[in-house]
Amino acid sequence: MTSSLDLASVAKGALLGGVASGVLNVVLFYVGDALGATYAPIDPAAMGGLERLLPVQPLLNCLIAAVISIGVLAVLAKVAPAKAWTIYLGVAVVVFLGELYAPFWAFADLKTIVMLELMHIPATVGIVGGIHRYAIRGPSALQGQ
Repeated sequence: MTSSLDLASVAKGALLGGVASGVLNVVLFYVGDALGATYAPIDPAAMGGLERLLPVQPLLNCLIAAVISIGVLAVLAKVAPAKAWTIYLGVAVVVFLGELYAPFWAFADLKTIVMLELMHIPATVGIVGGIHRYAIRGPSALQGQ
């Protein structure tokens, strides 16, 4: 990898990955709903008063994660340009593992917990994979596709 990142390519990859994974996660939301997941938090006040997660929530969360990823890589490109991607991957792994805990403290329904845990996989793969495809492999790797 070169020592500099094209932030426009980072943004393109992150946002395309975020939208794609968000749409997939909305489908997973409805699959979970059909399987009996309630998406009802233990403490609605902790979720901004929501009695039940909204179907659009997975898409919004993926887009928020994509924007945060762009910001993290922008900062890393300034402070550690030669290692920005490697550090970002480490941060992404730590965040992914940390986020696996959230459904367990926020929800009691096992089906909801399983579906929310599953949704972390497309979000991580989509955003990190999108950035890798467009910013790390670069435009030359995309030619001919």
